[in-house]
Amino acid sequence: MGDLLPPPDAFGFENYTDWRPHQSDAVEACTGSPHRFTALVAPTGSGKSLTYLVSAHLQGLRAVILTSTKGLQTQLARDYASVGLVDMRGRNNYLCRARDDGSNCEDAPCTVGCFCGLRRDGCDYYDALRAAQEAPLVVTNYAFWMAAEAYMEEGLGARDLIVCDEAHNAPEAVAAFLTVQFSYRSPVILPYLDKAERTLLDMTMTDWITWARETLEPMGKRLEDLQKRLKEEGGGRRSDRKEFTALSKLYRGILRVARVKDANTWVCTVDTKIRRQVQLAPIWPGKEAENVLFLGRPRVLTTSATVCAKTLQLLGIPKEEYGILEYPHTFPKENRLLLHIPTIRLNYQTSARELKYWVSRIDQIIRRRLDRKGIIHTISYKRRDFVVQNSEYSRYMITHNTKDAEETVRRFKEMPAPAILVSPSMSTGWDFPYSECEYQIIGKIPYPDTTDKLTKARCRADKTYAAYIAMQELVQACGRGVRAPDDRCETFIIDDNVKWFIPRNRDFAPKWFAEAFDRRNTIPIPPPPLTLNREE
Repeated sequence: MGDLLPPPDAFGFENYTDWRPHQSDAVEACTGSPHRFTALVAPTGSGKSLTYLVSAHLQGLRAVILTSTKGLQTQLARDYASVGLVDMRGRNNYLCRARDDGSNCEDAPCTVGCFCGLRRDGCDYYDALRAAQEAPLVVTNYAFWMAAEAYMEEGLGARDLIVCDEAHNAPEAVAAFLTVQFSYRSPVILPYLDKAERTLLDMTMTDWITWARETLEPMGKRLEDLQKRLKEEGGGRRSDRKEFTALSKLYRGILRVARVKDANTWVCTVDTKIRRQVQLAPIWPGKEAENVLFLGRPRVLTTSATVCAKTLQLLGIPKEEYGILEYPHTFPKENRLLLHIPTIRLNYQTSARELKYWVSRIDQIIRRRLDRKGIIHTISYKRRDFVVQNSEYSRYMITHNTKDAEETVRRFKEMPAPAILVSPSMSTGWDFPYSECEYQIIGKIPYPDTTDKLTKARCRADKTYAAYIAMQELVQACGRGVRAPDDRCETFIIDDNVKWFIPRNRDFAPKWFAEAFDRRNTIPIPPPPLTLNREE
């Protein structure tokens, strides 16, 4: 079928002269799908992005591609700039040229209604926005897309097709957009929260809904007065603009809470120890996905190596409205094996002695692989710190915090061997082809943190939820280091829970994943190191 399709460069994709196996079939299947929602399940490295972009081109659709990581957004913008793909980000990514104080466009004078001549030409943000609105192909992140469509008059322009890349993250992206979160010690919220910490802990979701309804009027009045003063002062002080921005965002969130009809569908969490935060969140955000994410658009393509029926269910998509296209892995199985090396069963009861044995197993794997680069997936920052503090190879390790992941990855890619990236959050949205990563160690089955009140509510309502999330993360992590048929990456898992986890939860993983799982009693001798840096 797909053999009849001309090569990608015939459609203007000049950097792509040939189709990968099954890729042209997938293009035709996506193009001819009779469903409003189509799920494309394809392994990492199979070329999903080219598939959906050519499909959009063939149908003459104006498409927006949504990602959940800046890394993938940057990669797509770079790889497909030649076919007119335009990158669009939030205001805080652009410097305000109307001021000389280093402000970004998030707290620019125009956000409070002040006139700015640069808005028509010369403002980095609005110039980028106009380019995105006019372009047939746009890449942005989930958060900006939902905010733009909800709060901006024109949004990102008319779109016939929404592509949800990294679709396994889409339910959580909707949840993040709907969630209201604030520090109860912030001066922005204090005038509206006349409660002691102990009282906040006692408030139920019903109490928070009542509070939200009572707070809307005085907060709205404060916003009006603040905006009026800022306009009169030509933008006013930077601190006042920041208050206006923060208060506007908070007001929109409190408005959502005030409209909640059933308190049992939301969860309130109050943290009085570290961040001093209040979080009000929907248990199942998928019920609102149509209203904030899909927005009645005629075509939606969800794609990921791990998207499955459960993902679509969490997004509130009726079964009769979607079709699933799943394609096999075409890379040699021996190049992408997931090998279980017996170690310990890791859980909250694991002792310090067992954890040290766990780190010693990590070191045993590393010891014969100092001539190459690797990644250790720790799942949590706490275990990351334990590895870095206790490994005999810590001098070769590099890690990151929540704000510098992109810069750390760039540094890691440029480092010579031996180099080891230790991370709790590198399982999705990042590529490490060829010698950028030749081995991975997965320290634990990546179950979500069930001490979190929201996650606990979801797990209580759906007994399969935690296993689904864990399988999504596990499959994604395994795909980080194998990006082409001639690429190779050893992946080891040293949590003995994997013996029962994979057989029991096969339905949440693509078929090719379980087929590549094996158990070895001893750590295998590494293959010769790769010499290529990336696919040519």
